[in-house]
Amino acid sequence: MQQTTKYQFNLVDATDDFSPDPLNQNAQKAETLIAGLETDLAEGMEEVTDTLAELTANVGSTGHNARIVYGSYVGTGTYGRNSKNTLSFDFTPVLVVTSSNEYHNHITNPTIFLRGRTIACSENLYSNLDQCQKQTVSWSDTGVTWYCTDDAWGQNNVSGRTYFYVAIGYDSE
Repeated sequence: MQQTTKYQFNLVDATDDFSPDPLNQNAQKAETLIAGLETDLAEGMEEVTDTLAELTANVGSTGHNARIVYGSYVGTGTYGRNSKNTLSFDFTPVLVVTSSNEYHNHITNPTIFLRGRTIACSENLYSNLDQCQKQTVSWSDTGVTWYCTDDAWGQNNVSGRTYFYVAIGYDSE
């Protein structure tokens, strides 16, 4: 009679005399292995539950639940005081980062909007010279609005270009 490599289950050969003993031994080994897996799973779930309890105890410890959202928008090509960009959320944003993944004669660095700040900067690298284009920023309870008087590039609003954003904030209620 042969056995499997990993768990040493009995493999009945065609020339072996029939006996229920090898099958019963296999069933007992399987029972022992399954019982061990159940124990390991229960201990693992207990650890996950404890860790989750620790995390949820800290989330909202300042009276608010943390929120994060990721998304994108497509630029329209407009800019200036009368053509502002706005991102709205179902929570109060405190940090919003926008960036394009497209390259056209310059490298785009992310623009960072931080609640409380009324000015942000779009940076690019033209011929190895740093150039910052000022954005005027305003905040609402559930969003951020900005504009640049220089051009659509400085406003993160080049026509047809996809911009990605991530916003971090908290529940308003």
